[in-house]
Amino acid sequence: MEVDSKNEKNILPIRKKSKIDVFFNKLSTRYAGGGSSKVLANENVKSLSEALNCENFDATVYTPILYTDDVYGDYQIICAGAEYESESHDRQNINLQTVHENLFYDSDKMILDCAARNENTIVILYVGSVVDCSKWIDKVKAVLYVGFGGQRVNEAVVKVLSGEKSPSGKLTETFAVTLNDYGQDFSSERDKALIYKERFDVGYKYFDKYDVKPQFAFGYGLSYA
Repeated sequence: MEVDSKNEKNILPIRKKSKIDVFFNKLSTRYAGGGSSKVLANENVKSLSEALNCENFDATVYTPILYTDDVYGDYQIICAGAEYESESHDRQNINLQTVHENLFYDSDKMILDCAARNENTIVILYVGSVVDCSKWIDKVKAVLYVGFGGQRVNEAVVKVLSGEKSPSGKLTETFAVTLNDYGQDFSSERDKALIYKERFDVGYKYFDKYDVKPQFAFGYGLSYA
């Protein structure tokens, strides 16, 4: 498991037999990227709610269509993702996106709405790279970055949420506050060769050299130890 990116007031691990409201549950079956990284599972991939209920939690699934003020969970967990990632194309932004029945919903707004209704709000990021957390990072109690964890990702997520396993991974790249904070300039072209003007100041070295404060630094990670 990658990293417990934030754990305010030690909200994690969650209490056993808690009632949990899960949002965008279908996204929690996203276990691999696209293109050559896409693999077919050889067994049923449990959603987060299924994995939680198998471990004696009481998980109820909500979608944007079914979401009302009548949610009473001890915790609210939002499964969040970004633009689908694959080779042969670049991401156009670092925004969160959630798809439900072929429609895009504003994940940032959903997270903010949930946090306003229940202070015990937890975000789980099923993404392969950096996403913008700036709109809601100060409003939620915990963030768990799980990447694309394979066909049994959600059983592993529940072990971390429950405290059976301690998250011990570290971020392998720097999470900027906004896309503009990266500062790369590779727009020039000479003799059909792409010129990277930042030269060696890439990744965390750029943030260090120009004193840019990241959202989460390269190598960041918390645990229960």
